[in-house]
Amino acid sequence: MMQIYFLSISTSLLAAFALSGEYLGGKVKNLDPLMTVLSTRGAKLGLGIAAFVVGFLKLLIPQDVPVVGDLFPALGGMAMGVALFFEY
Repeated sequence: MMQIYFLSISTSLLAAFALSGEYLGGKVKNLDPLMTVLSTRGAKLGLGIAAFVVGFLKLLIPQDVPVVGDLFPALGGMAMGVALFFEY
């Protein structure tokens, strides 16, 4: 179960960086190498698919304790995945 949480957090974080790349690249100069990698077309497509799949799996995989709070990160990951896919 911990693996899906780690994948959800990491893909959501990287997708957020990819979606806000132009803004963050201009504000924080230390993130320039990461932003150049995440601004490529292949990275956006792969990250978009990964974020959508992980968000979808987070909805489908049964939890030990069902928490409504897992719904928002799953839907957010799916939304970022769709946004990155259409940005591709």
